Amino acid sequence: MPRSLGILRSLLYYPFYPFWHTFFENLGFSIVVSPPLSKADFDRRHRHFVGDICLPIESAFYHVEAIKDRVDILFLPRNNRIHRDTYVCPACAGFPYVVMHRVPQLPDLLMINLTPFRLPDRGDRRRLRELGCSSAQVKEAYRNAQDNYRSFVDSLPDQPHLDRAIDRFVAGAPAASARAAATPGKTGPHILLLGMPYVLADPFVNQSILSTLESLGCRVSTPMMRVPELAQREVMIEGYAIYWNFAGMSVAALEELLKTRDVDAVVYCSSFACGVDSLITPIIQSACQRCYDVPLCILTMDEHSEGSYLNVRLEAFLDCVNARLAQPNDAKTRPV
Repeated sequence: MPRSLGILRSLLYYPFYPFWHTFFENLGFSIVVSPPLSKADFDRRHRHFVGDICLPIESAFYHVEAIKDRVDILFLPRNNRIHRDTYVCPACAGFPYVVMHRVPQLPDLLMINLTPFRLPDRGDRRRLRELGCSSAQVKEAYRNAQDNYRSFVDSLPDQPHLDRAIDRFVAGAPAASARAAATPGKTGPHILLLGMPYVLADPFVNQSILSTLESLGCRVSTPMMRVPELAQREVMIEGYAIYWNFAGMSVAALEELLKTRDVDAVVYCSSFACGVDSLITPIIQSACQRCYDVPLCILTMDEHSEGSYLNVRLEAFLDCVNARLAQPNDAKTRPV
């Protein structure tokens, strides 16, 4: 009987789960994913963190509690960087170690660096051998997972809902069209929705903001639709080098769409207490307002966020965007 391996439906799950699913399935594990998180579940959970920490990290502890008693092995990715000279959020990178020391009665932990861009190193392959996976099996599973991940990435340019795209892809269902998601009969502005993928793709963390924009008639683009390679190069904007992978992905998407004038407004979803966001938000704000003259709305997400509050903010913002587009010299025709 194959051993069950648990994967958290949070943090790096959103950019990498199709890759992880294929990799561990090829190695013979039975994969169990933690259930989606609701507000009631979040309010009832035991808090393992005190002090200021972002909502995505806080919510990840719920997923640990929800799955740890149902699996033989719990996978906690130990990723501090994805590409050379680029890094993930320190809280995200250190999350496995906090879980190990703060959460009681854990199953066997698998803490390895596993991304589609670099084969597990010698130490990680040794850990997999302890679980009965030979080096040859690991290499073959990795190649198969890479091929599958490339197919997943190729399906993303027309799919703003990353969580739904993951579910469809793993289930083998055909990809859905982003154009079909907009409200029928409405032709609203094109909105670039920026933020970390685990904020934009997690309906609990973002209060279903993407669905709200679509219900208001907007066409929505996200960084994973535009630069799913996770900004494999060093991203520069206004003289600043962006060393954070997912922040660089947002900046790369912003740069691409603003230079081609293929966007009417930008909405940036920031997590309260996120150190990376605190550095990136002023850069994006300056790029939108000083360089490209594009409307920008910044939304801060935390455990106190309410959907009704966000809806009012978005409706007011879109009223301004639509009024601007109705003017003869709207932002899309102004010179840079």
